Amino acid sequence: MKKIIILLTVLISVSFFYLLVRSDKLLDSRTLAKEKTYFSLKNALKEPAKVYKLNLIEKELSDFPFEIIKLSRLQALSLSENDIKSLPPAISRLKNLQELYLYNNRLKELPAEIGQLKNLKILNLESNGLSHLPDEITQLKSLKVLKLGGNQLSRLPDRIGDLSSLRHLSLWINRIKEIPDDIKRLKKLTTLNLKGNQIKSIPKAIGELNSLLRLDLDGNNITKISQDLDKLDHLETLNLGNNRLKDFPVFIYKLTNLQSLNIEQNNLSQIPKEIGRLSQLKELILSGNHLKELPSEIGELENLIELWLQDNRLSTLPDWIGKLIRLKKLVLSRNSIEHISNEVGKLKYLEKLDLSENRLTVVPGSIGGLGHLKELFIGQNRLTEVPSELGGLKGLHVLVLEANHLVNVPSELGELSSLRTLNLSDNKIKDLPQGLFRLKGLYYLMLKGNPIKQSEESKIRKGFPESEIEF
Repeated sequence: MKKIIILLTVLISVSFFYLLVRSDKLLDSRTLAKEKTYFSLKNALKEPAKVYKLNLIEKELSDFPFEIIKLSRLQALSLSENDIKSLPPAISRLKNLQELYLYNNRLKELPAEIGQLKNLKILNLESNGLSHLPDEITQLKSLKVLKLGGNQLSRLPDRIGDLSSLRHLSLWINRIKEIPDDIKRLKKLTTLNLKGNQIKSIPKAIGELNSLLRLDLDGNNITKISQDLDKLDHLETLNLGNNRLKDFPVFIYKLTNLQSLNIEQNNLSQIPKEIGRLSQLKELILSGNHLKELPSEIGELENLIELWLQDNRLSTLPDWIGKLIRLKKLVLSRNSIEHISNEVGKLKYLEKLDLSENRLTVVPGSIGGLGHLKELFIGQNRLTEVPSELGGLKGLHVLVLEANHLVNVPSELGELSSLRTLNLSDNKIKDLPQGLFRLKGLYYLMLKGNPIKQSEESKIRKGFPESEIEF
């Protein structure tokens, strides 16, 4: 009996020691993800030794609940979407905290003591009212993700490079004008988002972030970019949209791993032929510039899936377009296009084709062979007829032909068995061909602005009893 008691005592002691060690140990991300999440502070305080994760999102909190400090084993805390105005210095007592989410609150400053959270890996402070950061934030050596978007920051800490573990830095929509040179020490950084700031030039320090995969500089005042960015040879996504660039940045040609390039809404008047070197490119966005023509070398981008060219001054779509055999989206709206090459019919995987608001008088019948096409926009052109070959688009869901000069449409359109939306508004159509009434799956039929008599309206309503019709 005595031996049994001793054995039980040993087992209890070992179990207690195990629990004690586990409770003080930092959990890896997978183990932490599996831990129970407490959604009530009251319930959490009943068993503080078991609480690793606490989520108090949208609890209408105006102050930081000080009782949280009692949860010494807490490793993930979310207080997002409340009205919290400040954090207490005592937050530094949460020594095991690895994840802290405070987005969508009313924080205007952070306590210096936040720098004592040495185990913090994720800090999300997006959409607050922060105008500055304490220098102590750079003491967070374990930090991997820092999200500061949607604040009022005008500068970053001079020693931002001390955050040696940082992989994701998000600073969208702030008031930052300059990027500190010390940023070059963030050698593990893979994502840098500076969208919507007041930056005028990109320093060469950015070019030393040789682990960078995603760089977003959209919506700044950039007129100049250091050519040293050509060292970013791992970069996959580059967004330079909505800036003031007049010339296509030369360094881009050396970014041979680039998969997505956005330079929309700048002041570019030409694209150099060297763009053809970007052999891995899948998405190219050149919308909203002053382009009158495109280099044929774009046709060498054989991996391209999306090509966005709307709001330029293009007058033609040349034969090289047929080389982009993997293309799924081609957007050419709001140009001055008068001619579309028949080669467009070789884009067998195309799902969206937007030719609206151009000067087309004809469209090639080869479009009818695009078996994967789901959306076709040819509205606001100068078409007097529609090729009957469009009836071959068996997978088409949306067909927009509004604001042309059409007197009639081919009955072959009735073969579009997948069509759900047909827009024929603002033409000169008096009646519909009998074959069109085969479109039994049509949800929306738009016919306003046509000289359709009332007797014909009644016929159309009877022909499409399940459709929503607009006269």
